[in-house]
Amino acid sequence: MYFGAIVSGKQAEQMVQESNVEIVHDLMRHLRTIYGKKVPQPGYYKITHWYSDPFSYGSYSLLKWTAMVAHTMI
Repeated sequence: MYFGAIVSGKQAEQMVQESNVEIVHDLMRHLRTIYGKKVPQPGYYKITHWYSDPFSYGSYSLLKWTAMVAHTMI
């Protein structure tokens, strides 16, 4: 199973101060509040830290589904 999340605003600013373990713990707490206690712990997780990345500073891009491969080349 794959699960992705995007956090923004003040929540993202606060998460910069947290460790990856704390972030996963907080997100799992929210998921279990919504879906119940049987939500399993993740076997693997990847946290990108875009907010503190000097090349993105929290921004991201998204191509429309009609985009062509040539649109991704700079």
